[in-house]
Amino acid sequence: MYPAQAAPYEEKTVRVLGIVAEYNPFTNGHAYHLRESRRLSRADFVVAVMSGDFTQRGEPAILDKWTRAEMALRSGVDLVIELPVAFAVNSAEHFAKGAVGILEALGVVDSISFGSESGDLDDLREAADIMDPGNEAFEAGLKEGLDKGLSYGAASEYALASVIGKEKATILANPNNILAVEYLKAVKTMIPYTVKRAGSGYLDPDKKTDESNGDRKESTDETAELISAMGVRNRIFGGEGDFRAFMPKEAGDIMAENIQIAVSADDDTFFGLVRSAVLSRSEDELKDIYGMEEGIENRIVREVRRNDSYEKFTEMIRSRRFPMSRVQRLLVNCLLGRKKDEVYNKTNYARILGFTGRGSELLRVMQKGAGSHIEIVTNMNKFRDETGALRLDIRANDIYNIISGRDLYLDSDFVRKPVMV
Repeated sequence: MYPAQAAPYEEKTVRVLGIVAEYNPFTNGHAYHLRESRRLSRADFVVAVMSGDFTQRGEPAILDKWTRAEMALRSGVDLVIELPVAFAVNSAEHFAKGAVGILEALGVVDSISFGSESGDLDDLREAADIMDPGNEAFEAGLKEGLDKGLSYGAASEYALASVIGKEKATILANPNNILAVEYLKAVKTMIPYTVKRAGSGYLDPDKKTDESNGDRKESTDETAELISAMGVRNRIFGGEGDFRAFMPKEAGDIMAENIQIAVSADDDTFFGLVRSAVLSRSEDELKDIYGMEEGIENRIVREVRRNDSYEKFTEMIRSRRFPMSRVQRLLVNCLLGRKKDEVYNKTNYARILGFTGRGSELLRVMQKGAGSHIEIVTNMNKFRDETGALRLDIRANDIYNIISGRDLYLDSDFVRKPVMV
């Protein structure tokens, strides 16, 4: 289904590694993953496909995509490409398909590295093989789980357990493992690597790196302290100590310079826009929003007037079948006006957010079209999207600029140019 991890690199003179990330914001954990990925793949260049202004959990990013791209570029990435919002604000399966599709279509990326709680590529591959479309035993288990009222994620773990047993199926209990499995399902040409997560997990955001982690002794900025990006955001918005200790120096400096315009999901402007998007639509129009299923729109309409904060609002909507991340993605789709017929299996463009001097060399190769099956976009005004996915990106950028108080014209996709470091 996907290439083996090994020998083909021996014959290559230039190696290009792909990474999929959100960098929300760029943390020491991301730097650790980047460094380990370079070591494993022996890559000469690193290309990151990064979520734009909204994240996979359906929240506005802490800083705009351009600023987060600069963080990545100043921390070791060579080239940053935007993951279109149609894939970025979506399930793990579609998130992975969109990102992997872009990396492989570039024609220059030969390997991909992703973090995982497991750290065992063989175990992740086993799960990916079973979950690959066409496996009748898994699909039967999935249907049974969904019929029991489980969420898609829980039903997937239930179905996997029916094939390989409960103990092995717990690999799907961790968010990075879930994404890792989806990356492996999507990969066709790239050689995969995985880096075991160091430090705390996403749901344990403030746990420091264990001293037994060998990299702690290297005394670099990147491994001095490791907590999740959620933990860093909590410190930024909650004033819980110095967040810079958990970020590489240059990324921390950028965060500090922009902290006054940092955005959280609890932002009043964001909640106001979500409320307006719900209240300005009829029942039939809400039913037509991408991801709206099983009458969930009725609960949204009922609760939108009753709750005075985004946190309370989403808490009242969530259910066993609709976990928080799914509810939040649904509300962002409502905000974007994305309809059910706007389904994208791939994108025909790669929007460049930024590059380093080294990255510009790789960009020139890509622009010449050597092996590329995708249009490289550095100037939005010169590109005409045939799929319609770009329209959602532009809308997401405009809405984010309103939320963050940025200039709707000067900070728009039509004016901003790629960041050059």
